[in-house]
Amino acid sequence: MAPYELMAQDGSIYVQDRSGKPSIECLRTIVNTFPHSVWLNPVAAPMWGYTRTIQMIRQIFPMFELSIDGLERAVQHLMDA
Repeated sequence: MAPYELMAQDGSIYVQDRSGKPSIECLRTIVNTFPHSVWLNPVAAPMWGYTRTIQMIRQIFPMFELSIDGLERAVQHLMDA
């Protein structure tokens, strides 16, 4: 996700999805509405520290790799919650 999409007011790349608030606020609303949620990231975990938006999203959601091992860890995390 580009920083603009996450932080800018009306940052969505889709014109019809302009809500007037930054996408990061929408993500916070999701996690507050569904506290038992995770973020599945297709980027390999060793690369997460190099992307500002990934770091920001990790502050909101527990993040797991989109892989078989990552899915297993995500499901275990949700079952323990």
